[in-house]
Amino acid sequence: MALPGDSLIWALVSTSVAIIALLLRLVQRYLALRHIPGPRLAAWSDLWLFKQRCQYGPLVRYGPKRVLFSDPTYITTVYGTTKVYDKAPYYNVPVVKINGKLTRSFATIRDEKLMTAIKRQIAFAFSTTSMRDFESHVDLTVENFMSKLRRKEGVVDLVPMFAFYAFDSICRLAFSDALGKQSEAEAVMKGAKERFKYWFRWGALPETEELLFKNRFIKGVGTPNALGQLAQGRFADRLEKGGAGVHHDLLDRLFQAQKADPSTFNPALMIGISISMIHAGSETTGHTLANVFWELLKNPQHYQRLVSEVRGASWSSPPTLAEARRFPFIEACVKEAGRMHNLFADPLERVVPASGLQIGDTFLPGGTIIAANTRALSFNTSIFGADAHQFNPERFLNASPTQLATMERTNFHFSQGKRNCIGMNIAWMEMLKLIPAIVKEFDIELANPYAVREEDTWVMNYTRDLHVKLSPLDGKTG
Repeated sequence: MALPGDSLIWALVSTSVAIIALLLRLVQRYLALRHIPGPRLAAWSDLWLFKQRCQYGPLVRYGPKRVLFSDPTYITTVYGTTKVYDKAPYYNVPVVKINGKLTRSFATIRDEKLMTAIKRQIAFAFSTTSMRDFESHVDLTVENFMSKLRRKEGVVDLVPMFAFYAFDSICRLAFSDALGKQSEAEAVMKGAKERFKYWFRWGALPETEELLFKNRFIKGVGTPNALGQLAQGRFADRLEKGGAGVHHDLLDRLFQAQKADPSTFNPALMIGISISMIHAGSETTGHTLANVFWELLKNPQHYQRLVSEVRGASWSSPPTLAEARRFPFIEACVKEAGRMHNLFADPLERVVPASGLQIGDTFLPGGTIIAANTRALSFNTSIFGADAHQFNPERFLNASPTQLATMERTNFHFSQGKRNCIGMNIAWMEMLKLIPAIVKEFDIELANPYAVREEDTWVMNYTRDLHVKLSPLDGKTG
C-alpha cells in the first residue's frame, strides 16, 4: 500500500522529469536553427507571434523551429503541386468538434493522400467549366444586392454589404438556400471571425491548444459556433430529404461524391467541407471587393478607366460570366487589390520533409516549419516593380508573359500550389459579376477621402469600413 506522501513524491518526480525534458527539447530546437537570424525570443518560444510580425528579410527565424523565406525561387518547392510539403500542426487549431468528433475543413486537412482522394471526386465541381452551372445562384444574389443598394440614402458603408453579399452568394451556391434573416447572417459572420481570431490566438501553440480544448477527457469544449451549426444544419436537412439529387448545388456534389467514395466522404468530412465553403468561400470575396473599391476611389485615374471599360460596353444585367471576362481591367484590379491587401496575415506553414531543404547557403533540417513571408513577397520591387507599394492594376496588363507568370506565382491572394483555394473560381465569378453591376448604375466617391481606414490585423486582415456616397446615374432608387 502506498504511504500518504508517496503520491506527492511521485508528482514531484514526474513534474521534474517533465521540466527537464522540456528544457532539453528547447535547447535542441534552439541549436538546430541558431544560425538563422531572427528575434531573440523566437529561439525559445513561439509566443512572440502574439505581438510581432516579420515584415521583411530573405530568411528569418520566427520560432524555435519556424522559418520565413522571402526568396520567390522557393515558392514552387515549398508550395508545390507534385512533391507536396505537409501542412504544419498550426492547421490543427481551427479544427472544430461536431457531435463529439473533430471535423476538418479543406484548410485544416493535413493528410495529402486524403486531400487527393477528395479532389478526385469534387474538383470538377469547382472548375471554370462548372461555374456556368451555378451562375443563376450568383445572378440572384447580385440582383438582391443591387436592390438593397438602390434603397440606400446618404453615406453608405459598403463593407457589411459586401460581407453579406459574399455569405449570401456562397450559401445559395452551396445549399440552394439564402442565409435567411439578417440576424442569422450576422451570427454566422461573427462566428467566422471568432474562428479566425481563435486560430491566431493559439496558432503559435497548437499542441497546447489541442491538450486544453480537444482533449477527449474534457467535455463541453470545442463545440461548433454559428458557422459550424449552419453547416451541420444544412447537411442534416439535405440528408433528411434524400441526399443526392435534391438540388443543383455544391452540397449535392458532395453527396454524389459520397456515393462514389463512401469511405472518404463520411458525414464529418462533408460537414467540414461545408464549413470551408461558407467560411473561406465568403471571407476572401467580401474582403477583396471592399479593397478593390477602396483603392479605385483613392486613385481616380484607375477608377475612370474602369468606368470607361464598363459603361462603354454592351452586356446583360447582371453580366454573364462570359461577358464579365471581357473586362480585363476589372480582373487586373482584383489581382492588384488581392496582392496589396492579402486577407490572411499569418504564415502559411509547411513542414520540411526528412531530406531537409537547402535555401541558399542555409540548410533546414527535416521537421523545420517553413512559410513564405507573403508580406515581403507581395511588395518585392524586383517582381512587382519600383511602384510595388502603390495600387497599379496596369502592371498585370502590361507585363511580359514571363513577368506576368512570376507575379502570378508570387501573389498569395488565393494561396499557391496544390493547396491553393479550391473555390477561387467561385470567388472570381462573384466579384466579376458584381463590380460592373455597381459601376454601371452608380457614381461613387469616398465620403471622407482623408479618413484613415483601419484593418483588424488578427490572423485575418479584416476591412472595417468603406463609407461612400452613391449617385444613381438614372435616378433609379427606392
